Amino acid sequence: MRESCRRPKGKVRWSKLYSFSCFRPQTIYDSDSAQEFIGQPGFSRVIFCNEPQLHKRKPFKHTNNSVSTRKYNAVNFLPNALLEFRRVANLYFLLTAALSITSLAPVKPVNFDCSIGDVVKVNKDEYFPSDLLLLSSSYEDGVCYVETMNLDGKTNLKVKRCLEVTLYLNEDANFSELKATIRCEDHNPSLYNFVGNLEFDNKMYPLSPSQLLLRDSKLRNTDYVYRVVILTGHDTKVVRNSTTSPSKRSRLERKMDKVIYLLFSIHVLISLVTSVRSAVVIKSDMGQWWYLLLEDSDPLFNSPKPVKSEIIVSDKTGTLTCNHMKLQI
Repeated sequence: MRESCRRPKGKVRWSKLYSFSCFRPQTIYDSDSAQEFIGQPGFSRVIFCNEPQLHKRKPFKHTNNSVSTRKYNAVNFLPNALLEFRRVANLYFLLTAALSITSLAPVKPVNFDCSIGDVVKVNKDEYFPSDLLLLSSSYEDGVCYVETMNLDGKTNLKVKRCLEVTLYLNEDANFSELKATIRCEDHNPSLYNFVGNLEFDNKMYPLSPSQLLLRDSKLRNTDYVYRVVILTGHDTKVVRNSTTSPSKRSRLERKMDKVIYLLFSIHVLISLVTSVRSAVVIKSDMGQWWYLLLEDSDPLFNSPKPVKSEIIVSDKTGTLTCNHMKLQI
């Protein structure tokens, strides 16, 4: 009975789409009615393919592809940097960072300079520099395999498939006359949802998350893909999901900082009040203090002839000592 239920295994093709619907996240965007949101608030993004000059003017101007995750600025760098060197390990990291900007560094930083609407080719085992829309791949059916370990920690490959209308765009020469318009949702942190449509050859084609390639994911088992940039820099979904680094200091240390701030504020307040009060009193009442007034009949301060002093009495600080030792037998 068991043997009769077995089915022969077919030949597995690398470009086949093997997925299970029970593992896909269920959202309100899975239905065809999602296209009704295009043009409404939150779904007003417009990308002109292969025409980056149109994105240099408003309202189609977007952020560049640079992403900054800096912790310091020009104001708080010096005090925060000095506090970080309480840990000896930070001295090691400082030395490593200093060496990384010299010619001795084994790895050089890579900067992907791309803008909205650019059509770029990505080769195998390369990371995607921004959020992209898949146009074609090295496979005839337009699929590619993506590793998203940097996004969700999963090592299994995700299958992405382009639209059938862009399958023929698999060579550099085919993009010289490419003109298309993408209308999609605005930037948001949702990694598994994407709503948009592609206007190409005066026809409208719906888009789905299957055509979306996210930043920091890697192309696997595919020689190359062609894609168009739709989100850059801080507008990408992975950057929208990033959070600030938590503080590694203890709770007692944070409380002590608050106490120090309070004491410092009290000292500043006391110094300010006393200095203002002192300035007011000296300016108004100092001339009336009796110990600063001089008597006109005092011959020592108002004498027509100079007075010679034979003895000067002074209160000299210090002690005269005499060391005297006695030998007792």
